[in-house]
Amino acid sequence: MVFMMNPQTHWKRWLTVLVLVPILILIIFKGGTLLFAILVLIAGLISMWEYFSIVFNDEGSPVPLFYPFWGYLTGAGLLAAAAYHSWPGMVGALCADVVGVAAFSVLHFRHTEKAPLIVAKQVFGVLYVFLLLGFAILIHGGTEGPRWLFFVIWVIAWGDAGAFYAGSYLGRHKLCPAVSPKKTIEGAVAGLLSNLVSALLYKMFIFHALPLAACLIFALAGLPDNSATCSNPNSSVRPV
Repeated sequence: MVFMMNPQTHWKRWLTVLVLVPILILIIFKGGTLLFAILVLIAGLISMWEYFSIVFNDEGSPVPLFYPFWGYLTGAGLLAAAAYHSWPGMVGALCADVVGVAAFSVLHFRHTEKAPLIVAKQVFGVLYVFLLLGFAILIHGGTEGPRWLFFVIWVIAWGDAGAFYAGSYLGRHKLCPAVSPKKTIEGAVAGLLSNLVSALLYKMFIFHALPLAACLIFALAGLPDNSATCSNPNSSVRPV
Protein backbone atom coordinates (compact mmCIF):
# COMPACT_ATOMS: atom_id res chain seq x y z
CA MET A 1 0.00 0.00 0.00
CA VAL A 2 1.33 3.41 -0.98
CA PHE A 3 0.61 6.38 1.24
CA MET A 4 0.44 9.95 0.01
CA MET A 5 0.22 13.18 1.93
CA ASN A 6 -2.46 15.75 1.22
CA PRO A 7 -0.81 18.11 -1.36
CA GLN A 8 -2.59 21.11 0.16
CA THR A 9 -0.99 20.42 3.54
CA HIS A 10 2.40 20.02 1.87
CA TRP A 11 2.29 23.33 0.01
CA LYS A 12 0.90 25.26 2.98
CA ARG A 13 3.88 24.21 5.06
CA TRP A 14 6.42 25.17 2.41
CA LEU A 15 4.68 28.45 1.57
CA THR A 16 4.83 29.37 5.26
CA VAL A 17 8.54 28.57 5.33
CA LEU A 18 9.36 30.53 2.18
CA VAL A 19 7.43 33.63 3.27
CA LEU A 20 7.92 33.83 7.03
CA VAL A 21 11.42 32.44 7.59
CA PRO A 22 13.28 35.16 5.64
CA ILE A 23 11.32 37.81 7.54
CA LEU A 24 12.10 36.11 10.84
CA ILE A 25 15.81 35.87 10.02
CA LEU A 26 15.92 39.54 9.05
CA ILE A 27 14.25 40.62 12.30
CA ILE A 28 16.45 38.42 14.49
CA PHE A 29 19.78 39.49 12.95
CA LYS A 30 19.09 43.02 11.69
CA GLY A 31 15.94 44.26 13.38
CA GLY A 32 17.41 45.28 16.71
CA THR A 33 16.01 44.70 20.19
CA LEU A 34 12.90 46.87 19.78
CA LEU A 35 11.64 45.23 16.59
CA PHE A 36 12.40 41.77 17.96
CA ALA A 37 10.55 42.60 21.19
CA ILE A 38 7.51 43.72 19.17
CA LEU A 39 7.59 40.42 17.26
CA VAL A 40 7.79 38.52 20.54
CA LEU A 41 4.92 40.58 21.97
CA ILE A 42 2.68 39.70 19.03
CA ALA A 43 3.56 36.02 19.40
CA GLY A 44 2.90 36.24 23.14
CA LEU A 45 -0.51 37.86 22.76
CA ILE A 46 -1.60 35.25 20.22
CA SER A 47 -0.32 32.43 22.43
CA MET A 48 -2.04 33.83 25.51
CA TRP A 49 -5.33 34.21 23.64
CA GLU A 50 -5.14 30.57 22.62
CA TYR A 51 -4.18 29.52 26.14
CA PHE A 52 -7.06 31.42 27.75
CA SER A 53 -9.54 30.07 25.20
CA ILE A 54 -8.55 26.56 26.29
CA VAL A 55 -8.24 26.80 30.07
CA PHE A 56 -11.21 29.14 30.65
CA ASN A 57 -13.53 27.22 28.33
CA ASP A 58 -14.37 24.55 30.92
CA GLU A 59 -15.44 26.80 33.79
CA GLY A 60 -19.16 26.32 33.10
CA SER A 61 -19.86 30.05 33.15
CA PRO A 62 -18.05 32.92 31.40
CA VAL A 63 -14.88 34.09 33.14
CA PRO A 64 -14.72 37.88 33.64
CA LEU A 65 -12.74 39.64 30.92
CA PHE A 66 -10.51 41.18 33.55
CA TYR A 67 -8.49 37.96 33.86
CA PRO A 68 -7.27 37.72 30.24
CA PHE A 69 -7.03 41.53 29.92
CA TRP A 70 -4.83 41.79 33.01
CA GLY A 71 -2.70 38.92 31.75
CA TYR A 72 -2.16 40.67 28.40
CA LEU A 73 -1.32 43.96 30.14
CA THR A 74 1.13 42.62 32.71
CA GLY A 75 2.65 40.27 30.16
CA ALA A 76 3.33 43.17 27.82
CA GLY A 77 4.91 45.03 30.73
CA LEU A 78 7.11 42.03 31.46
CA LEU A 79 8.34 41.91 27.87
CA ALA A 80 8.98 45.66 27.88
CA ALA A 81 11.10 45.23 31.00
CA ALA A 82 12.99 42.38 29.34
CA ALA A 83 13.72 44.61 26.34
CA TYR A 84 15.47 46.99 28.74
CA HIS A 85 17.16 44.10 30.57
CA SER A 86 15.37 45.09 33.79
CA TRP A 87 15.03 42.13 36.12
CA PRO A 88 13.25 44.29 38.76
CA GLY A 89 10.77 45.34 36.08
CA MET A 90 10.10 41.73 35.08
CA VAL A 91 9.59 40.67 38.69
CA GLY A 92 7.40 43.71 39.28
CA ALA A 93 5.17 42.80 36.31
CA LEU A 94 4.74 39.27 37.65
CA CYS A 95 3.92 40.57 41.13
CA ALA A 96 1.42 43.04 39.67
CA ASP A 97 -0.29 40.21 37.82
CA VAL A 98 -0.62 38.02 40.93
CA VAL A 99 -1.80 40.85 43.17
CA GLY A 100 -4.24 42.15 40.56
CA VAL A 101 -6.03 38.87 39.84
CA ALA A 102 -6.01 37.88 43.52
CA ALA A 103 -7.60 41.18 44.58
CA PHE A 104 -10.20 41.00 41.81
CA SER A 105 -11.06 37.41 42.73
CA VAL A 106 -11.63 38.32 46.38
CA LEU A 107 -14.13 40.97 45.31
CA HIS A 108 -15.81 39.02 42.51
CA PHE A 109 -15.94 35.46 43.89
CA ARG A 110 -16.92 36.03 47.49
CA HIS A 111 -19.39 33.16 47.62
CA THR A 112 -17.86 30.57 45.31
CA GLU A 113 -14.82 28.32 45.33
CA LYS A 114 -13.69 29.13 41.77
CA ALA A 115 -11.23 31.87 42.65
CA PRO A 116 -8.09 29.82 43.46
CA LEU A 117 -8.31 27.73 40.29
CA ILE A 118 -8.99 30.69 38.01
CA VAL A 119 -6.15 32.68 39.57
CA ALA A 120 -3.80 29.71 39.18
CA LYS A 121 -4.71 29.30 35.50
CA GLN A 122 -4.22 32.98 34.77
CA VAL A 123 -0.90 33.32 36.59
CA PHE A 124 0.45 30.11 35.10
CA GLY A 125 -0.34 31.41 31.62
CA VAL A 126 1.63 34.59 32.22
CA LEU A 127 4.56 32.59 33.56
CA TYR A 128 4.44 29.96 30.84
CA VAL A 129 4.04 32.33 27.89
CA PHE A 130 5.34 35.79 28.71
CA LEU A 131 8.11 34.93 31.16
CA LEU A 132 9.66 32.38 28.83
CA LEU A 133 9.34 34.73 25.86
CA GLY A 134 10.98 37.40 28.01
CA PHE A 135 14.03 35.16 28.25
CA ALA A 136 14.15 35.07 24.44
CA ILE A 137 14.41 38.87 24.44
CA LEU A 138 17.16 38.73 27.05
CA ILE A 139 19.07 36.16 25.01
CA HIS A 140 18.69 38.26 21.86
CA GLY A 141 20.45 41.16 23.57
CA GLY A 142 23.30 39.02 24.88
CA THR A 143 26.57 37.88 23.37
CA GLU A 144 25.90 36.05 20.08
CA GLY A 145 22.22 36.22 21.04
CA PRO A 146 20.78 36.20 17.50
CA ARG A 147 22.85 33.13 16.61
CA TRP A 148 21.63 31.30 19.71
CA LEU A 149 18.01 32.10 18.93
CA PHE A 150 18.30 31.11 15.30
CA PHE A 151 20.00 27.88 16.36
CA VAL A 152 16.88 26.91 18.33
CA ILE A 153 14.60 27.80 15.42
CA TRP A 154 16.86 25.96 12.96
CA VAL A 155 16.88 22.72 14.97
CA ILE A 156 13.14 22.78 15.66
CA ALA A 157 12.29 23.48 12.01
CA TRP A 158 14.41 20.65 10.61
CA GLY A 159 13.30 18.27 13.33
CA ASP A 160 9.69 19.16 12.62
CA ALA A 161 10.13 18.54 8.89
CA GLY A 162 11.89 15.23 9.43
CA ALA A 163 9.24 13.98 11.85
CA PHE A 164 6.36 15.15 9.66
CA TYR A 165 7.52 13.60 6.39
CA ALA A 166 8.86 10.39 7.91
CA GLY A 167 5.67 9.97 9.92
CA SER A 168 3.53 10.72 6.87
CA TYR A 169 5.20 8.27 4.50
CA LEU A 170 6.77 5.67 6.80
CA GLY A 171 4.74 5.85 10.02
CA ARG A 172 3.26 2.50 11.00
CA HIS A 173 3.60 2.20 14.79
CA LYS A 174 1.76 4.64 17.03
CA LEU A 175 3.87 6.34 19.66
CA CYS A 176 1.25 7.17 22.30
CA PRO A 177 -2.28 7.02 20.87
CA ALA A 178 -3.94 7.85 24.19
CA VAL A 179 -2.22 11.24 24.24
CA SER A 180 -1.92 12.03 20.52
CA PRO A 181 -3.17 9.47 17.98
CA LYS A 182 -1.27 11.00 15.05
CA LYS A 183 2.22 10.46 16.47
CA THR A 184 4.33 7.54 15.31
CA ILE A 185 7.57 5.96 16.47
CA GLU A 186 9.04 6.32 12.97
CA GLY A 187 8.29 10.03 12.94
CA ALA A 188 9.81 10.55 16.38
CA VAL A 189 13.02 8.73 15.42
CA ALA A 190 13.31 10.70 12.19
CA GLY A 191 12.73 13.93 14.10
CA LEU A 192 15.51 13.09 16.54
CA LEU A 193 17.95 12.27 13.74
CA SER A 194 17.00 15.48 11.92
CA ASN A 195 17.66 17.45 15.10
CA LEU A 196 21.10 15.95 15.56
CA VAL A 197 22.20 16.38 11.94
CA SER A 198 20.89 19.96 11.67
CA ALA A 199 22.51 20.93 14.98
CA LEU A 200 25.89 19.60 13.91
CA LEU A 201 25.63 21.35 10.52
CA TYR A 202 24.78 24.61 12.27
CA LYS A 203 27.87 24.31 14.43
CA MET A 204 30.09 23.45 11.47
CA PHE A 205 28.98 26.18 9.06
CA ILE A 206 27.18 28.95 10.99
CA PHE A 207 28.10 29.06 14.68
CA HIS A 208 31.61 27.69 15.16
CA ALA A 209 31.79 28.86 18.79
CA LEU A 210 28.82 26.69 19.75
CA PRO A 211 30.06 24.09 22.28
CA LEU A 212 29.57 20.52 21.09
CA ALA A 213 27.89 19.50 24.36
CA ALA A 214 25.39 22.35 24.12
CA CYS A 215 24.82 21.49 20.48
CA LEU A 216 23.87 17.89 21.30
CA ILE A 217 21.81 18.80 24.38
CA PHE A 218 19.69 21.31 22.45
CA ALA A 219 19.26 18.81 19.62
CA LEU A 220 17.91 16.18 22.01
CA ALA A 221 15.76 18.69 23.89
CA GLY A 222 14.20 19.91 20.65
CA LEU A 223 12.78 16.50 19.71
CA PRO A 224 9.48 17.31 17.96
CA ASP A 225 6.34 15.24 18.39
CA ASN A 226 4.22 16.13 15.40
CA SER A 227 4.88 13.15 13.18
CA ALA A 228 1.76 12.01 11.39
CA THR A 229 0.53 8.42 11.53
CA CYS A 230 -0.60 6.54 8.48
CA SER A 231 -3.25 4.53 10.24
CA ASN A 232 -5.25 7.38 11.75
CA PRO A 233 -8.40 8.04 9.69
CA ASN A 234 -8.35 11.71 10.73
CA SER A 235 -4.79 12.20 9.51
CA SER A 236 -3.93 14.21 6.42
CA VAL A 237 -2.33 11.04 5.02
CA ARG A 238 -4.54 8.90 2.82
CA PRO A 239 -4.05 5.48 1.17
CA VAL A 240 -4.17 5.31 -2.63
